[in-house]
Amino acid sequence: MAALNDALARRAAAGTTGDEAAFVAADVDFHLRVARASHNELLVELYSTFTRALADSIRDDRCLKVFTQGQDAWHHTLAAAIAEGDADKATSASLALLESGPAGTHGP
Repeated sequence: MAALNDALARRAAAGTTGDEAAFVAADVDFHLRVARASHNELLVELYSTFTRALADSIRDDRCLKVFTQGQDAWHHTLAAAIAEGDADKATSASLALLESGPAGTHGP
């Protein structure tokens, strides 16, 4: 959990200063750590192989802008679900992001 919270903290710090490169790197790291928290080696391997595509998606979807507008509670919802050991809540949080679409509409 500490590593997941560290990635969230680095993401928030980069978002606050507007450092897109650091924000994207921390966001990718967060998603990799979520995969590791699943204890599913196949999922970890999958995420590890497409980190560049994930970074491109984070930039293309203007996730930094979404962060600065305070519209990305999804990351914290997911981290809390993982900390609680609530797989159903974590799954719901993940699906909410996937269903929310690009550019400014991320998460619950």
